[in-house]
Amino acid sequence: MRDEYGGAMSNFKKKIYRSKAYMQFVRESKCVVTGTTPCDPHHALSSYKGLKQTDLTCIPLSHLKHDELGTTGRNTFAAKNKIYYEREIIKSLMKYICKLEGNNPEEYDWGIRINQ
Repeated sequence: MRDEYGGAMSNFKKKIYRSKAYMQFVRESKCVVTGTTPCDPHHALSSYKGLKQTDLTCIPLSHLKHDELGTTGRNTFAAKNKIYYEREIIKSLMKYICKLEGNNPEEYDWGIRINQ
């Protein structure tokens, strides 16, 4: 039996990875648009079959910007605020790993260049 994308279907459903620790880190991080805290974790990638993506795809957005995204839509929000979701996900994960290793993420340049 095949799924809707032509892949083999398994007999069990895989869990979606959740991380309370990472979500707390995102809440305490600076908003990727305004630079303010605290933040709402936003699952930045599109959902699949109505399920939120893994928590590791979250980026920090201020409550105001998170509400704006919900009103304007994903693509309009990204264009207006000049953000690239994939780049922000990578930056957030890099900062989290830096913190886990006992370093201060604010001391580093996280300038990631992704051609889009």
